[in-house]
Amino acid sequence: MFYWFDFDLTLVICQYSISTVIDMSYQINMSCNCCGKKDLKDVSALLKVMAEPNRLKLLCRLSKCECCVCEVEKDFSLSQNLISHHLKVLRDAGLVTFKKDGQWKHYSVNKAAIKDFKKLLVKILENGCSSDCKCGCRK
Repeated sequence: MFYWFDFDLTLVICQYSISTVIDMSYQINMSCNCCGKKDLKDVSALLKVMAEPNRLKLLCRLSKCECCVCEVEKDFSLSQNLISHHLKVLRDAGLVTFKKDGQWKHYSVNKAAIKDFKKLLVKILENGCSSDCKCGCRK
């Protein structure tokens, strides 16, 4: 069972174990017509990035406001370099952007990417297969 919380377009998926969701993505019949292989790979890759609890917490924090690493560090029991590492992983996945202001980088959630991810996830989880699907899920 999935629980959806929408924080300013930031989608947070909570389940007993997020890794279960990732494992489930590999069990989907790839011949299914409900979504393309690329859609499944894209969602799976983003779920892997967000499966790390600190990254999920960072997304939640950044959905509220734009801030630099030193501001985020106050909310985490992690070193500044580890927070920077998690932000880089989120940035590489396209979920976070930053603006440079002198020596400071101000990070924020990439709302367009989150919105696209949310649409793709809904397409996969809620829309299901089309009536002409040959995967056998509608029998």
